[in-house]
Amino acid sequence: MILIGFLIGQQYSIFVWVGVFVMILSASWLVSRFSLQYHFMLLLALLLPFSIETSINENLNINLPTEPMLAIAAASLCWDVLRKPGLIKQLFGNESLWVLPLLFSFLLTAFFSTILWVSMKFSVLNIIYILVFFIWQKYYFKVYPRLFPKLLGLYTLSLFAVIIYAFYQFSQYGWYLPTIKGIFRPFYKDHTIFGAATAMLASFFLSYAFKVKYLMSKLMVGSAGLFFIAVVIFSNSRAAILSLIFSAFIWMLLMLRIRIKYIVISLVSVLLLLGIFNNSFLQLLKTNQYLSHNTNSGMLESLESSGNISSDISNLERMNRWISGVGMFTDKP
Repeated sequence: MILIGFLIGQQYSIFVWVGVFVMILSASWLVSRFSLQYHFMLLLALLLPFSIETSINENLNINLPTEPMLAIAAASLCWDVLRKPGLIKQLFGNESLWVLPLLFSFLLTAFFSTILWVSMKFSVLNIIYILVFFIWQKYYFKVYPRLFPKLLGLYTLSLFAVIIYAFYQFSQYGWYLPTIKGIFRPFYKDHTIFGAATAMLASFFLSYAFKVKYLMSKLMVGSAGLFFIAVVIFSNSRAAILSLIFSAFIWMLLMLRIRIKYIVISLVSVLLLLGIFNNSFLQLLKTNQYLSHNTNSGMLESLESSGNISSDISNLERMNRWISGVGMFTDKP
């Protein structure tokens, strides 16, 4: 019903949006009243990889069906607090208090936007993500200790279905490498987002393989991790591959139990060296001519292209975003 409401809302008046809002409130009340949070989370995890971006109007897109489901989950959390006021202390206790300044910052900055509707949608969505995926789930992970592995399993199975779909799409294009960027649509609009999702699963499964006790479990979890590493490489996303390398480095630091002061000293030393030899470092970057869009490049050359700041279009576009962002902040802090 909510999905239909959103689709109809593209053509009709504000009254339809009011109807959608009422449906979200009603659905969230049912979730809260009949304690359906556990099953609702399972359904959300199952559908999350199948989100499809839909245009509502010229300034607003929404991912269906998961963003309306997130709205229901956030509203359900509000109903829970209204029904049990003491619950708010459990939700926002200890480390959860640190998210409050972040939530406030999203609200505050939205009101200074030149495109208020887009900024409000961005802020509301980020607040909902934090409330649902951190606050709400953190609380119910304590209530239902077996909830997390079930959520992970359902999400992994759904993502596996997307991978099969992507391989089929790739075969339809004759295994032509440049088409990888678009074969994950409509579920993932580009290969970078898909690579990020699979990289997180690869990191989790590989690190968890060292924690499980039984050999068969280690083999199964480790195999899942290796499979998703292969999928990350298949996605041809430089950012995802580099994030895997970085996460492996962080994991080694944790395993070796290196004290934080030594890590800080090392970081400061590296920054000082970069400051002292910045001209040589910049010259080295400028001599890098590897291109990320070169279909003849191997994986190593593709990774090295991340340092090309002179001719790689993708890198120049990202640098332009940073420069534009600083300029926007200077004009309107």
